[in-house]
Order: sequence, then structure tokens, then C-alpha cells
Amino acid sequence: MRKITGVLIAMVCCMALLPHSSQAASPVTLDINNQSVSSHIQPIIQNNTTYIPMRALEQIDGLHIQTWYNNTKILTIQDRVSHSTLTLQVNQKTATRNQTTLTLEQPVILVNNSLLVPMRFVAEAFGCDVAWNASTRTVYVARASSTQHSQLQSSNLTEARIVALHLPIISTLPDIQGTENSAGSISLYFPKNMSNAFFIEGDGVISYYRITDNSAQLQWQAVVSKKATANAPFYIKGIIKENGKRPVIQTNLMYYYLSTHAGLAQYGEISTSGKTTIYGEKDMNSLDELFPIEQETK
Repeated sequence: MRKITGVLIAMVCCMALLPHSSQAASPVTLDINNQSVSSHIQPIIQNNTTYIPMRALEQIDGLHIQTWYNNTKILTIQDRVSHSTLTLQVNQKTATRNQTTLTLEQPVILVNNSLLVPMRFVAEAFGCDVAWNASTRTVYVARASSTQHSQLQSSNLTEARIVALHLPIISTLPDIQGTENSAGSISLYFPKNMSNAFFIEGDGVISYYRITDNSAQLQWQAVVSKKATANAPFYIKGIIKENGKRPVIQTNLMYYYLSTHAGLAQYGEISTSGKTTIYGEKDMNSLDELFPIEQETK
């Protein structure tokens, strides 16, 4: 969880040239479960499709190249978790997933004897979340484990929230920079009695995430101000600038103000009118030590 916590705080706080590439001048970054994937063959964009080298698929948990027949140019990918398979052929716009025929917008291609596969089609065929961030030219792929899928549905609210914080992060928003250094202090907000969304604030930026089966998807970010502004929502004092679609929050927020230096978290509740109620303090060194707030269920 410490690694995932670091990714959350960090988010708060070369390409081959092809004739038909839409933005061939800039490299494309491939991010799989919050890990940047490097390869001697760079991802490319061709015909509005992001292609990645065949072997990069094996960075997606559970996937592996079952067979590649050079003579017939047929590739079969297997999911070791579900045991499902996907078979594709170079320059063919049909594929077979188990016994079902699927249609591709763009086929598998060979470039300089290297096999490149359409990232979104393949990843989504195996149930992954995929997103393209045009501002950073990053393609995100996220796949939660079967255990995480189960725990997200847990009746234990705190357990479900901790799993939500473990999920890979996906962002389609431009990068935004805060105006201050939180020095190891962060704030975490959950809508009351909910685990499918959260805010995290640090280094002068507040970020809002919505939870899917595979990822925490960044929906909105704002640079916060210590001075009150008329456009600020009830849970922060002021806003300098913002990106994305601001969420409409119609319920109270449960909060944790965590100081990692002190190893202590203040916790409480913020009403939709903006009133903050402090319920207490508790030892807490990182987000993996998230604890239930007794008053939440009363």
C-alpha cells in the first residue's frame, strides 16, 4: 500500500515515425497498473490507433503470448486467470475470443519485422480499463486482481476503501501543479457510507477519483487557495484553477487529515453546509492504516 500511496500523492502533488501517425513527433508513454513500460520498440499511433509491441502485453497481469506462428502471422494471447484466449492475424480485421468472432477497427501490423498490436482492442477484450491522455500522450491500462474485485464489494466499508486506494490510477486530465508543499501531510475525503469515490488533497491540489472495477479514474483536480473564493465547493476554502468536471457531492464527507511525520490522523465529518466536526485523533502512518470512523454508521 505504501507504493500505491506514493502514486496517489505523486498524482496529486522514442517513437517510430510512420507516414500515417497522427502525432509522430512526440513519443507515446505506456502505463500499465501505474508502471511505465519501456521497450526497445516504442508505442506508436497510426490511423488513430495506439499500437504497442506484442511482448508488452505480458506486462498486463495474467496475460501471456501463447503462440506466434511466423509463417501464418497468427498470434494467440491467453489470460492465465480466466483461461480465455484471443487470436489475431496480421492485417486481418477479425479476431476470435474463445469461440466468438470480433471485429477490429485496425488490425495487428508488422513494422520492420516487429509485431504491433492495437492496445485498446486487446486490453478491453480481457476486461481491462484503457484511457488515452492526449495532453501527456500516455495510454493507461489498468487491471485489478480477482481479489480486489471481490474486496471492492465488501460489506466492510473500510476494507472496500483501502482496496479502492490500491487500484491503479487512470488520468485523462492535463497535469496541474500546486502552489505549496504539504510536507508529508495529506487529506482524504470519502462520501459518507460510500467507497466508490474519494478526494485526496496534498501540495495545494485536491483530486477527485471515481472507482471502476479496475481503476481509480481521475475526474477532477483543482489548485486550492487559503483565501475563500465564491466558486469553491463546501469541502475546501478556495479554488485558484481547476481541470475536469467538478463532482456534485450531495452527502457529507468523512475526512482523515494525516500527518505522516507525526504518525497521526485527525478524523471527522464535513457537512454539505461546510461545517467541520472533529471526532478525534488516532495513530496512523500511511493510508494502508485507514480505520473506520465509528460515528459514520450512526
